[in-house]
Amino acid sequence: MTVKYLGKTKSGFEAYTKRISGDEGGFAMDTDFSVSRIEGAKTHVTEAYSRGMRDLYNLAVRFALIDSLYENEEPFVILDDPFIAFDDEKSKKALEILREFAKERQIIYFTCSKSRT
Repeated sequence: MTVKYLGKTKSGFEAYTKRISGDEGGFAMDTDFSVSRIEGAKTHVTEAYSRGMRDLYNLAVRFALIDSLYENEEPFVILDDPFIAFDDEKSKKALEILREFAKERQIIYFTCSKSRT
């Protein structure tokens, strides 16, 4: 499974990360789909970043993995307040992506904040 989906998932992850945060940094993805960021000659695990960035990376991996696994299907997606640690700008961009997803997939989205509806 990993060989078939890793490359496409990584490129999808990078595209989603760029769209949400504007971040064009280099990334590495392991066979378990965990992400590390490459800065110069150093590689940093995502645990080294803020909760908001970790949540962004995790969400981008999930979106990319859904794209990779379900090329010819329209799966439903359940999200429980995934943008809670995002700043306003990242929340806005992530919600735009979610609206695009909703055109092709059934989305069940829970939130307790009026600003993220």
